[in-house]
Amino acid sequence: MRVLLVSGAPERAASLRALLLESGRASEVEIVGSVDGAAAEDLIILDQLDLGARAHALCRSLREASAERPIMMLTAMVDTQDRIAGLERGVDDYLGKPFEPRELLLRIQSVLRLFDG
Repeated sequence: MRVLLVSGAPERAASLRALLLESGRASEVEIVGSVDGAAAEDLIILDQLDLGARAHALCRSLREASAERPIMMLTAMVDTQDRIAGLERGVDDYLGKPFEPRELLLRIQSVLRLFDG
């Protein structure tokens, strides 16, 4: 599985990349600061903490471009209104920070099952 990890702080995203690769959940993880020209991926993970207000706009444009790829959002903003805003813009799963690595891996498995089904 190929994962596109969109983060405004690629150096912090490196640990998430390592988790995905070491777990065997991903065969390839590309860390980018924007989605311009990014390759087609099986899963997109947006890090809202690092992207700030751009995260919701990116999600909306990704969803408009393709309804066939799951989008997950990682965020420290776990207020109900923030989650609702993300879901309204096309996020398929929302995970608050900090999170347990195993929970992230299980959520990835779950969202992929929904899109493969």
